[in-house]
Order: sequence, then structure tokens, then C-alpha cells
Amino acid sequence: MVDGVAINTRLKDEQGSSWRENKKEYMPCLGSVEPFKGNLLECAVRNGYGRYEQTILLSDGARWIRNMGEAVFPDALQILDFYHLAENSYSFGKYRFQGEAKQYTPWAEELIGLLRDSRGEEVMRRLEVYKEKTFPAGVVNPYTYIEHNRNKIDYAEYKRRGYYIGSGPIESENKTVVQKRCKQAGMRAMLKAHSGRFSTRKPSP
Repeated sequence: MVDGVAINTRLKDEQGSSWRENKKEYMPCLGSVEPFKGNLLECAVRNGYGRYEQTILLSDGARWIRNMGEAVFPDALQILDFYHLAENSYSFGKYRFQGEAKQYTPWAEELIGLLRDSRGEEVMRRLEVYKEKTFPAGVVNPYTYIEHNRNKIDYAEYKRRGYYIGSGPIESENKTVVQKRCKQAGMRAMLKAHSGRFSTRKPSP
């Protein structure tokens, strides 16, 4: 199926219009990361990978995505989604201050402000007290999370270069293209019938 959709951008063409026809390619893979890596590389090459001035991989910081990015796109700049980082800061703040908004809100906002200004080293010093600590399931250790993504949080520089720092578009498309479509009645049977084909497809030579 093929279609395009017009979106309003920040750039104007020769006629002064900021509207652009947007074409997208979705590359689904129902299965493990191994077949997904090959499919993703094939998709990237087909869309110009290797000819880009700069390749950027923007994600929520999950370990499997970090590892995949380093293996498949070793030249890429990886950026940690700023809004996942902010969300985790608020969630940890709620845990630390036992849900007291008057305490956790300013704590989280100060942390987020420092990160937005690329003051990650200062944030790491503040969070070092949590370096060796473990927390209940669902509570992300903020020190560990940032430490694992330390080279992906130079947000002031990313903004200066005009890069996106949020993965909102792909998160939204996960919901609209995949979840809304695949969580309807009868979809489990369809996915079961096609799971082998989706998960074992290999990239073209």
C-alpha cells in the first residue's frame, strides 16, 4: 500500500510554502532482534544509508537498541530520547519522595534542566549516591540509566545543530500503526499465522 501525507514543517520552499508531502517506509519484524537488524540495515541502505552526511539513531535507551546501533550503524550518532529521560527522572523522583509532588517536582525539573543544558557530568555527580543501589521493579536507577547513555545526552549541542531529541513520532506510530491495528479482535490469530514469515525474512543480497 502506498500513500503520502502533507505535513507542515519549519522550512519553506521556493514558493514560500512550509508544507511537504511526506512518504514513509515501515519495516515491521515480529521476532527477535537478530532478524530485525538485517531488515533494518536493508531498509536504511535502500533509503540512502552510506550517502548521508550524518546518520542519527534516536531511541529510548534500551540496551538492545544501543547494542544493535553500535553493531549495525557504527558511524551513527546515537541520541537518548529526552522525553524518556525526563519521564524516568519524574518517576524516580516520585519514588524517592514517596509521591510528594511539592518535593519530587522541583527535584526532577532541576535535573531535567541541567540535562537539557548538557550538564550531564554535574547530574552524574548528584546521582552518584545511587550508583550501587537497587530499586523495586519498575523503578529505573537514574545513575545507571544515564551512565549507560552518557555519550548520547549532549542535548544543547543537538539542538544547536537542529537535531531532534525526542522519539515522539516513532512512539506515536507504534501506537497507531502497530498497536491499534494489531490489538483488535482476531488479530492474534492473524499474527500467529504470519509470525514465521515476519520473523525469518532475510535481507536481499
